[in-house]
Amino acid sequence: MNILIISTIDTGGGGARIPWNIMAGLKEKGHKVSMFVGYKNSNDPDVHKIPLNPLYYRLSKFFATDLRFARSSCIFNTKEYKGADVINCHNIHSGFFNWSDFQRIVKEKKVVWTIHDLWPMTSGYTDTYRKKIDEPKRFFGFLWDNRPKLLEEKEKLYKNSFFYTVAVSDYIREEIRQSVLGHLPCRLIYNSVDTKTFKPYNKIQTRKELDLPIDKKIILFVAPKGINAKLKGADYFKKLAKKYTHKKDWLFVAIGNERHRDKIKIENILDIGRISDRLTMAKYYSAADVFLYPSLADSFGLVVAEAMACGLPVVSFDTGGIPGIISDLGYIAKYENLEDLDNGLNKMLSIDKREYDLISAKCAKRIKDVFPLKKMIDRYENLFYEIA
Repeated sequence: MNILIISTIDTGGGGARIPWNIMAGLKEKGHKVSMFVGYKNSNDPDVHKIPLNPLYYRLSKFFATDLRFARSSCIFNTKEYKGADVINCHNIHSGFFNWSDFQRIVKEKKVVWTIHDLWPMTSGYTDTYRKKIDEPKRFFGFLWDNRPKLLEEKEKLYKNSFFYTVAVSDYIREEIRQSVLGHLPCRLIYNSVDTKTFKPYNKIQTRKELDLPIDKKIILFVAPKGINAKLKGADYFKKLAKKYTHKKDWLFVAIGNERHRDKIKIENILDIGRISDRLTMAKYYSAADVFLYPSLADSFGLVVAEAMACGLPVVSFDTGGIPGIISDLGYIAKYENLEDLDNGLNKMLSIDKREYDLISAKCAKRIKDVFPLKKMIDRYENLFYEIA
């Protein structure tokens, strides 16, 4: 098959890497796969950048819409578009894709839209932090709040179009079912983890390799923006770290800060910064004792799955797709409840070694059985064959 993937970015962390993994996996199966993106990081010749006009991008923010200003129509004259048997869209917001171009695509081609967040089914916001839904400046432009108009445009398109949706988690599937996309066929294909890379490594050996203390309990936090990632629960992470500064055998480690490392005033937090190498990331997961991830919004929670694949138990809030990954192999705290989060952290750090090792092994097995990369690739391939 000839398959075209459209997404915001080609390579990156978290869910941004899923389209890249799909492309690589389908290529290995002999399919011809190309990608159009708004932001290109790789040197892959099959990845093509959609040109961005900075002025149009600013206007889109000013006028409270990113539906009409992008210049993505350039794809229609390409051999990749003309020859595509199936087009797999992923995130098409962030100012690089014109909504009218999507209207044309669903009329001309067989389309599968992988839903990673709430943008396709709402008036514009992307994350699952519903407390912010009534704060227009967080998601929309400066001149007016035109959310009703944006949702009206989407609903009109959906009613007059046919395409398949893919939900990346049980949570997203339920959101789709109850939304303006609910009448369209939906398949559940979980995001996946490369378990050849993300797997348990020897804890003592990885700590030595990463220059981490052997004799301390390590509580890990990973998110884009790291210690500054409010939406991923960095404030809760810092509050618990500050509470336990007296615990000299506890070390809180934060990964993901993309800026120059901030001066952390909490003495027991080690700010590692951003890590792009996946093997190194897997070793940090393996070196830790608990993955503390108090995210306020996650449609799937790929870092949770990565941590568990490395045998690392997770303590997190009850939000989005995270409980569906953790199951009973960790601690799911009441949403935004710091006391319950604290209880979960202490519970996971106080269990004896035998029980911990059993939970650790079950974590790795669950991800290998339920969320492996091969299973995701096979399911996309089967769906594409079905509709092509």
